[in-house]
Amino acid sequence: MTYSWSLFSKPGGSFSTLTSTTAVNPSFSPDVAGEYVVELKVNDGTDDSDPAQVTITAQTAQQAAQDVIGNIETLLADALLSAGQGNSLIKKLESAIKKLDKEQKKVALNMLNAFINHVNSLIDEGVLTSADGNPLISAIQDIVDSLSAGLA
Repeated sequence: MTYSWSLFSKPGGSFSTLTSTTAVNPSFSPDVAGEYVVELKVNDGTDDSDPAQVTITAQTAQQAAQDVIGNIETLLADALLSAGQGNSLIKKLESAIKKLDKEQKKVALNMLNAFINHVNSLIDEGVLTSADGNPLISAIQDIVDSLSAGLA
């Protein structure tokens, strides 16, 4: 079997490429927010398969943080957080978004880490369960990791 991968389409301004066009499991790193379409054709030694495509949507750090705000609003609506707790978490993320908009990544990272610490304390205090808090932490940690890689 042989594999033929291509980055069929990507957002304007993207310079992303696949790590390999013939490997079983190539990867790529999105460099611009938007939709990336990856295409695969497989050959069994005789014939090529029909192409299969998958669309991968990459978000900016700001978009990802905004999604977490939506998750916090759900926790508020479900009465799992008090208004004060929820608003405090939301304010941290809104401040981080504003700093990212101004390209102040280090300050934004501090705010995102403060958010993670706050959610951890809410879990430790029994306000949030791990099932409710860990997805928030994971989503923000992904943003932190992505931003930190850009500072290295």
